[in-house]
Amino acid sequence: MKIKDQPEQEITAVTPLFSLVSAHLDQMNNAKQQVNLLKTDWPGFDAQFGGLGCGEFVVVGGRPGMGKTQLLVQLSLEQSKTNLVLFFTFDLSAYHLSQRFMSAISNIPVNQLIFNQLSEEQRVNINQKAPLLNEHQVLLNERAHSSIEDFKAICRQFVETDHIKLIVIDYLQLLSEPTTRNNRDSELSMITRELKYLAKDLQVCIVASSQLSRSLEVRGGDRKPILSDLRESGAIEQNADKVLFIYRPEYYGFLQDEYGNSTQGL
Repeated sequence: MKIKDQPEQEITAVTPLFSLVSAHLDQMNNAKQQVNLLKTDWPGFDAQFGGLGCGEFVVVGGRPGMGKTQLLVQLSLEQSKTNLVLFFTFDLSAYHLSQRFMSAISNIPVNQLIFNQLSEEQRVNINQKAPLLNEHQVLLNERAHSSIEDFKAICRQFVETDHIKLIVIDYLQLLSEPTTRNNRDSELSMITRELKYLAKDLQVCIVASSQLSRSLEVRGGDRKPILSDLRESGAIEQNADKVLFIYRPEYYGFLQDEYGNSTQGL
């Protein structure tokens, strides 16, 4: 039965199921490494999930001071050995973010680099290690603030021209969508939905850091994050494929774990 004045919709972009099954069988029978997974070099994570999936939208949550940006830097350094990484930095300037990369490759605390408080040994170290960053393919972008549409256009351009597999966003709540700006819940819901669709459409992994709500700070116990701690958590929970939390017990004064091991620097 055709509804009056209802235009017929064209169904496009269909894929026969068996063609996908055949592709999986070919991959398994030829013992090929899965090309749709990006290894993170985090042994526990890779063992459980195989890595980061192309087509996935992944969120890294944490309170300020937990190390979200540094974790994204480490992930980018690992991936950029073999793949070009597009890193959107909305929190720090590209110049200041580059200091995080220098810190990661030299193991010199970033604050010492920022304030130029280096020993002679550290100066020699950074001058030797910093040129190694030339071997890492990371592109930093700090100018896609205006709208999610601008962000998507930049991503499409680089995926088409440079075959990027990993897109990093630091951080999610600083992306904006002008058409829904008067309603933050609707705005973030639209942004996270568009990021999910973009990852799937371009077959890339999009990893975005996210702030957590202040309610975590006043909660009792060990203050380990849970999903409801995500700021505007409903939209993020609904649209993210994976949510990872970074947590430093030492920050909250927990100097030993339940087995009596030191948590210093953990």
